[in-house]
Amino acid sequence: MARCFEESKRAYTSGDGAHAKALSNEGKEHKAKMEQLHGEASAWIYASESRSFSTNGPQMFDAACSSLTFRE
Repeated sequence: MARCFEESKRAYTSGDGAHAKALSNEGKEHKAKMEQLHGEASAWIYASESRSFSTNGPQMFDAACSSLTFRE
């Protein structure tokens, strides 16, 4: 994704607007796919943690959160 945007900038500064636009669009497609996959992974992790919590009860949640620190 980042490579597409970098190459798009180079193409634009060298005067090749059509190629720059194509690379920019490709970068946007990569970004959209990345965000979609991130959402799917987040949903999978959340579902997995929810099943684990309901199976193991609060003690697993307490163990998972025991290293958290809070600032006032």
